[in-house]
Amino acid sequence: MATPREWFLVSLMLVVSASGLVAASAEEQRDYRAATNALAVSSWERAERELAEFIAKYPESTLLPEAALRQAQAQFKQRKFAEAITVLTAGQSKAGSLADQYLHWLAEAQFQTADYAAAAANFGKLAREFGTSPIRLEASVREAESQGKLGQWEAVADLLGKPDGAFRQAMPAAPESEAATRGLLLLAEAALNLKRFAESEVALATPAPASLKPEFGWRRQYLLCQVQFALGRTNEALAGTTNLLALAETTPRRELLPESVAFRAGLLEQLGQWEEAKAAYALNLSTNAPPGRQRQALTKIAQIALAQNRLEEAIQRVEQFLLQFTNSPATDVALLTHGELLLRHSAASVPRALASFDQLINTWSNSNLIGKAQLGRGWCHWISNNLPASAEAFKLAAEQLAPSEDLAVARFKLADALFAQRDFAGALQNYRAAYEIATNWPRVKDTLTTQSLYQVLRSSLELKDLTGASDAMKQLLQSYPNNPVADRSVLLVAQGFSELDEPERARALFGEFIEKFPESALRPEVELALAHTYEQKADWSGAIGAYEQWLSRFATHALRPQAEFYRALAHFRAGNETNAFALFTNFVAQFRSHELAPKAQWWVADYYDRQGAEFNLFAEASYKLLFQTWPASPQALEARMMAGRVALARPDYPAAIEHFTNLTLNPACPPALKLRAKFGYGAALMSLNPGETNKTANLELAIQVFSTIPQEQPGTESAAHAWFEIARCYFQLAALDARHYESASNAWQQVFNLPAAGFAVRAQARIGLGKVGEAQAAAKVGDERTVLLKQALNHYLDVFLYDKILREGEQPDWFWVRYAGQEAARVAESLEDWAQALSLYRELQKLLPPLQASLEKRIVRAQERLGVGKN
Repeated sequence: MATPREWFLVSLMLVVSASGLVAASAEEQRDYRAATNALAVSSWERAERELAEFIAKYPESTLLPEAALRQAQAQFKQRKFAEAITVLTAGQSKAGSLADQYLHWLAEAQFQTADYAAAAANFGKLAREFGTSPIRLEASVREAESQGKLGQWEAVADLLGKPDGAFRQAMPAAPESEAATRGLLLLAEAALNLKRFAESEVALATPAPASLKPEFGWRRQYLLCQVQFALGRTNEALAGTTNLLALAETTPRRELLPESVAFRAGLLEQLGQWEEAKAAYALNLSTNAPPGRQRQALTKIAQIALAQNRLEEAIQRVEQFLLQFTNSPATDVALLTHGELLLRHSAASVPRALASFDQLINTWSNSNLIGKAQLGRGWCHWISNNLPASAEAFKLAAEQLAPSEDLAVARFKLADALFAQRDFAGALQNYRAAYEIATNWPRVKDTLTTQSLYQVLRSSLELKDLTGASDAMKQLLQSYPNNPVADRSVLLVAQGFSELDEPERARALFGEFIEKFPESALRPEVELALAHTYEQKADWSGAIGAYEQWLSRFATHALRPQAEFYRALAHFRAGNETNAFALFTNFVAQFRSHELAPKAQWWVADYYDRQGAEFNLFAEASYKLLFQTWPASPQALEARMMAGRVALARPDYPAAIEHFTNLTLNPACPPALKLRAKFGYGAALMSLNPGETNKTANLELAIQVFSTIPQEQPGTESAAHAWFEIARCYFQLAALDARHYESASNAWQQVFNLPAAGFAVRAQARIGLGKVGEAQAAAKVGDERTVLLKQALNHYLDVFLYDKILREGEQPDWFWVRYAGQEAARVAESLEDWAQALSLYRELQKLLPPLQASLEKRIVRAQERLGVGKN
């Protein structure tokens, strides 16, 4: 279906000058009408051919300007824009009364070839020089649209907003026309891009929404939602997206509905309503959405799931898409996303990731994601230590990726793979390429540039290219003087110049540097690196002396805090903990704003923690000082975790709970740390004294806390440990209500059934099942008691004999094996199965030499019960 603008263009094509026809001969008029009749039936190729024949046959005809214009229009409709521009440019000088139309069609053809500057100039000329032209309003809007394509939003706002401009002068004659509406909507868009949100809202107030055609109504609502969101009226913006979706349904442009869905989903995502955002994006996974929207939806759903730390969910959603939409144009991005997510998941998922990348490459050979898929393949082979295959994949990625962060990574990893295979020349070439690319991309600049230069240096040394190594060293020291890589680079060059491989010899090079360049601005950095060389040989007294000498020479240098810090650390490693404590304490007081201050405070807190239980209160206070004083430091959240752990050990369970819950409720807390905090929180709840609060309520709350772990990380070893703690909670509750023994058994069975559970936690779960059996037996008599004790005995034996529960590639945990053996022997005694008890004690003697004497007494007792002598 033609759009309103297309009908406007067609109407322009059908306008014919009566004066030209009157002046022409009858034969000319007949031939002209025959040629233009083809335009009326949209036979563009025929019209172009016959108009060209007319022009050739009647070179002096008064109809020539019209014929040339119609020929250009026919070419335009066939997308022969270059030919149309040529015809119109050649005929402009003779256009006469058609001059405004010549300008219009010339500008339209230029617009279609993306020559927006030329289009804007010609639309503007029409609008300003032809004040009575019926297409002046359209031209003024098209000039602004051309400027919009150039991103010149100030110019757009000026053209459409100035009272004396062509748009404002022409609009009163047709205030409800399509051109007027488009102009006002474009003015609103310009103000939005210029962040003049109030002006944008004013422009959207006219014309009234009821007077708009569906497509324009949709565009108005789309812009209005953006303005409302930008002004902080998020509820209005979100509510407006409902109307946006409804308007999209009424337009013939089917792509507007997926675009509306994506916009609403994006708002929900920005508002942090992640579940609703995922549900909204999922609407665009259907085959009715354009491929680009499907790809966006799939990528966004995966990204949100990852932001929620739900990697398993992200993988499952992509897999569901691949199963449901087998022929979707977005399958390539689904396969790429699937592979990348599996790479994040675990080393065990690498083969599946590789299969997804291979399927993308083999099935979607024309996809623009092939380079990314090859990059993923390179990582798969790198993780699998298949260096030749890794190098080949990274090479293919580097050849197919456009300039980007990914290309920098591909070059760097290709160099790594070549370096590992001792192809140092190839590695050197690609490290240099990675460095050049990374400098243009901020997200990888800080990491890859220093690493690339360092690897350039190493590759140069392997090739005995000491000049290249020296150049890389100088560049590192000049550009990244505070980066540890810089210090290492100096040491490497020192080793390379004289084939030196010991810190003592490296110091000779530093000495030479100082002698040659005593006034160099790099001297403090070099002397500090010299002090580090003592540490490499664990010469702590030498390191202390070097740092003290440095401090005496450069007491006011910016690197003084580093020297002070490492001097304190050297004292600690030398065994001078008292000196280290004083130095670190002074460091915190003197350099409170330095980046190393939280590390120094960490050492102080750790020092108290190492002193034992009597210093726990000081340790907790020191950890608290760290996270309260430097809340944004990398150590802050870990310090709060340590404060909780120390409070738990004191014990001060309410304080521990405060620390742990601060972490569990903190969105910025890393998933691994939050996991540890949940375990700590649960442990504190389990340990609260009944006199302090209700024991049952605490245990039930602990179960809730532990239960979140298998929900968030199903199938993991952490989930196994969580199930184990849940079982312990139920076991404690069973002391108050025996019905909880069944829940404890079920939870311990969950541990044993998890493939990710290690031997130790599975062994403890089996032992737990044994404890349940014993506890239940205590309430029984006769055969019921015997049956339950035998069940408990078998659980202990499963661990002690372990072959039954040992999985391939595992080793038993001997602590729990021995413990289970002792428990099994004890239960055997309770069952008066003295023969089995005797055998177990003899086996335990082999495993527990320190307990020989006590076990021997048990053996003698068993033999007495059996009425046999000692063997």
